[in-house]
Amino acid sequence: METVTSEELAEDLLNPFKDTLIKGGIDDDFLIRQLKREFRAKEPKIIKVKGAINPEDLPAGFKVIASTGVIEHRKEGDEDVSFYSDGETIVQYKVHLIGTSQKARMDAHKLRGDYPAEKHDISGALQVIPKLGEADRELLTNTANKVVDAILNEHRRDIKSGS
Repeated sequence: METVTSEELAEDLLNPFKDTLIKGGIDDDFLIRQLKREFRAKEPKIIKVKGAINPEDLPAGFKVIASTGVIEHRKEGDEDVSFYSDGETIVQYKVHLIGTSQKARMDAHKLRGDYPAEKHDISGALQVIPKLGEADRELLTNTANKVVDAILNEHRRDIKSGS
């Protein structure tokens, strides 16, 4: 007969899909890779600027996506002195997604067990179906027969004594 502790029962009830997730490839290494990706999460932003922008003049992480209109390069000697356009320039840059990183940090703390355990109230009926061997059945049958005989004998005595 297998004995199950209350902790094991709670673990099985609260995490019914753990084995399924692991079989599907969502194991500890996968979760670590995902958390690291979320810590570094960035989102591209696009701005439109009137006129032309020289891509070399942009700070690191910024890039020119497109320019419209005619672009004029004016040189003085070997250097570009001016960069003009009668259209617009679209510039892309990436911003750090602080909300995603913060959520990933909280998830990491939960996985490590840094937060107090959440309370789960479980209600409902629990049906237990015992699996009995032949010796167990014989013992239960004999015990049940003795209990029934004792109750009937007590009832017979009450009838004879007139109570």
